[in-house]
Amino acid sequence: MKLKHFERIRFLLIALALIGIGFYLFLKYPLSGDIAKALPDDNATQTLSLYNQFDSSKKLLVLIHGFEPESLDKAYAIKEKLSTLTQVESVYFDASDIPLHARKYLGDSWYYLSDFNNTALSRDEVKQKLETLAASMQMSGAYTALDTVDPLGLFTKPSFMPGVQRDGMMIVPGRGYCVIASVRPSVSDMEGSRKLYHEVKAALASYKNEIVVFSPNFYSVENSAYIQNDVEKITVLTILILIGVYFFLLRNKVMLLFSLVTLFLSGLMAILMVKMLFTDVSILVIAFGAGIATIAEDYLFMLFLNDDYKKHRFNWPVFWGFAATETGLASLSFIDFPLISQLAVFTFASLAISYCIFVFIFPKLQFFREESETKNGRILDKLLQWQTIPPFVFTLLSIVLVTASFSYLSFDSNFRHLDYQNRPLLAAEKLFEETLGSDRIPVIIQGKSVESLLLHAETLNQRSPGSFSISNIALSHAKSDERARIIQEYDFALLRRHLESTAKDAGFRSGIFADAYKPLESLKPYSYDAEALHLLGGEIVKNEKGYMSLAYVKTDELANISGLPFLIPIDGKELLSHSASNALEEFTGFLSVGFLGLLIIIVAVTRKRALYALNFLFFPMSVILAMFALTGSYNLMHLFALFLIMVYGIDYGIYLSRGERSNTIRAVIYSCVTTFAGFGVLILSDVPAVHSIGEVTIAGLAAIVALFFQRSEDQPCQA
Repeated sequence: MKLKHFERIRFLLIALALIGIGFYLFLKYPLSGDIAKALPDDNATQTLSLYNQFDSSKKLLVLIHGFEPESLDKAYAIKEKLSTLTQVESVYFDASDIPLHARKYLGDSWYYLSDFNNTALSRDEVKQKLETLAASMQMSGAYTALDTVDPLGLFTKPSFMPGVQRDGMMIVPGRGYCVIASVRPSVSDMEGSRKLYHEVKAALASYKNEIVVFSPNFYSVENSAYIQNDVEKITVLTILILIGVYFFLLRNKVMLLFSLVTLFLSGLMAILMVKMLFTDVSILVIAFGAGIATIAEDYLFMLFLNDDYKKHRFNWPVFWGFAATETGLASLSFIDFPLISQLAVFTFASLAISYCIFVFIFPKLQFFREESETKNGRILDKLLQWQTIPPFVFTLLSIVLVTASFSYLSFDSNFRHLDYQNRPLLAAEKLFEETLGSDRIPVIIQGKSVESLLLHAETLNQRSPGSFSISNIALSHAKSDERARIIQEYDFALLRRHLESTAKDAGFRSGIFADAYKPLESLKPYSYDAEALHLLGGEIVKNEKGYMSLAYVKTDELANISGLPFLIPIDGKELLSHSASNALEEFTGFLSVGFLGLLIIIVAVTRKRALYALNFLFFPMSVILAMFALTGSYNLMHLFALFLIMVYGIDYGIYLSRGERSNTIRAVIYSCVTTFAGFGVLILSDVPAVHSIGEVTIAGLAAIVALFFQRSEDQPCQA
């Protein structure tokens, strides 16, 4: 057996063994499909994390269309089905769903929780109220229950939950009945969310066209599945293009196999390295990784087409291009934006592994150009005849494009625009937001103790009367003592005598109000019951800073609570927008430092040909900025792709300014094709973050192709 065959078989066996081990570890520790895991860990995302600690954030909503008897029957049937699911903790539809312990608490605390009108009433005022009550009962035409304990309505019925009810049942106004379930998994619990999703879909399959189902947990399940499917399609297309390059341009089918094995191995090892460094890794890293790994093909093409393998020599231009790329990626890995830093680490690791294999192992595998490939490659050499445009022309054009585009650049700060736009789920979420919570936003209340938390909640309700918080169903010691004092000071005995003396004249039978307000004469002290409050949805969460609870405040009353230090409004869109702006500021700083660093590297390496090489940095960047201006906005993934094109262009600039031009330009052209295969095809993705990479890549490659017609400083102008 020839030595090269032995080396090739050994390489394949070792690589396949490592791939097998890596694939096992990859499946054992799945990636996260939650877009929030990819966001910066700043005050905004920390606030959202606090909100996600509440069970109130773990909801499943089911709308049953219509208010007909059939719809009501379906609502009860759905409630029963949901109650049997392992990932559903509790289900609420009507008052009967309130647990017995919670109902007992409400009964014992009724007079404390209700609003009490303690205005003293004269005998004539009592008689007038009773006459009004009798008249309304007669006009109703139907049986009306008479409250003989509080006939004058001195105690206003308290609100126990922030939903809309009809005949005691939860509804979506103008739409139909609504069943609300509390679910066990949090949004970040991928495995639990997947179980919940499949359980609910199976249980409610027969009602598919008659209901609308929504839970925030469904986003991570459906979006991650779609992204995986998207990655598979893009990967297949990438491989097909690579096959075309090797079959029809390089004419080396065997090297294709070894190249693909190298790329797959480096990508798999890189993703495992990212998993070791980061607690939660976004599935979007895989989506980009399929394309990022193909950057390493540059090194292979340069070494192969320049006969470095055959002549056993070290290619310094390739090394300097690799070093420049790794330096930029290393600096970018420190940015406080998990998705960007994860991508930077992934790219750094995958390129490093591929470079080492292509430079140090592939020479032993003895891949050399065949004579037929050499002759066919001469067709591309004719491109050198068209390299007539002086470098300063591209430099000047770059300045013009940047200057013209700058005032039209607009940053898209909505992080949700990066995630897959799951239209059915977005429509369902919008429906429930517009009908159930369009006029309220959640607000976190904080306190160092339960008592201070309740006092803060009461302050909130005073400032925002339309809000709903734990103070609707629980009282602080101070307020319960004050309520007991007010009730005890009221003369209910005199009020009852007025009722008894005027009842018959108002149309009621004598003695019917004999027991009115008697329970208040021996009112028991208020008793705080944490278990009952939890059953009623009044959560109190303990953390290292104290205690937290959740309130819902009307948007038109937000100004009333502004400045209260113990309140944190949860306006997701505004928080994420603020987070995105902070990330942009940090990223721009890194980009500026990286840009200066790349300038220094280019000047140091290329020297007299610096302007020629620098145009591979300036011109693609200016074209991409012009694209941002034309499309109307740009996002953080656009900027990450811009950075990749910058370091990518530097590689080309160094190669073409220092390498053997005839072979090098062919290597660069082949590399552009594989770059399109890896990055350009991402433009076909429906995931905005992935699509953004493709957009920038296409624009950057177009600029690089234009630079092929640039004349080197030491190259004479050809007629």
